[in-house]
Amino acid sequence: MDEAATRAAAVETHGYSYADLKKMARTGLEHAFLPGKSVWANQDAFAQPVSECSKDALGMAKPSKSCAEFLKLNEQARQQWELEKGFRKFEAEL
Repeated sequence: MDEAATRAAAVETHGYSYADLKKMARTGLEHAFLPGKSVWANQDAFAQPVSECSKDALGMAKPSKSCAEFLKLNEQARQQWELEKGFRKFEAEL
């Protein structure tokens, strides 16, 4: 089963909303065994990024200098940034 079919099955079988799926994806990366710090200021809150990225829209193509440096040093934050970039792209296409 491909990734899109898996998501569709989760929605159809279990009644998950897009917001539920988005939170599950964020939670998965928040607790992944990746080196470095999270891009989120408060674990599992997903409301505010760390101070280095607080002036950026998460997932934007060109982060600020302070955020870019933070992402460079923290693999977990880089992966989270990429996830947010994917969300932005998907949501823009809706």
